[in-house]
Amino acid sequence: MQGKGSGAAGLAGSAQVAPATGPAATTAGGAGGAAAGATARPKKLSKAAAAAAAAAAERQAADAKAAAGDATAIPIGQQLQQQSQQQHQQQQQQQQLAKQQQQQEQQQQQQQQQQQQHQPLQHQQHQQQEHQQQLQQQRHPQQQQPKQQHRQQGRDGGKECCG
Repeated sequence: MQGKGSGAAGLAGSAQVAPATGPAATTAGGAGGAAAGATARPKKLSKAAAAAAAAAAERQAADAKAAAGDATAIPIGQQLQQQSQQQHQQQQQQQQLAKQQQQQEQQQQQQQQQQQQHQPLQHQQHQQQEHQQQLQQQRHPQQQQPKQQHRQQGRDGGKECCG
């Protein structure tokens, strides 16, 4: 009866380590079957033969357990490799995106500089003046309003006119 118990324990142990299919699972199944067969026919086999069969089944179960451990260790290593490769790829993609953004910004700056170079100087000065006026209006909107009112009154033919 000891053979049956140890064979079942070996089968259970290998099933816990690797419940997957493959050579490890088939050898574990064979070991369990051999142990069950050795104890299921005690009348046909002598006690010594049954003990030998049980010991062989235990060895097979231990071998299967070790093989199953190896089989599960390999995919974990592959998973770690894949994870590190994915992280590396993500880092490379982020770096490429950053480079692309920098290049786009540089191109935009160059285009703006080229546009400014093609424009005549008077136009540039006029643009700068307009920009300064806009900034002043944003900073001090109340100061700009009276002048605009006077101008409108002057155009409408009002008495208050600045010229």
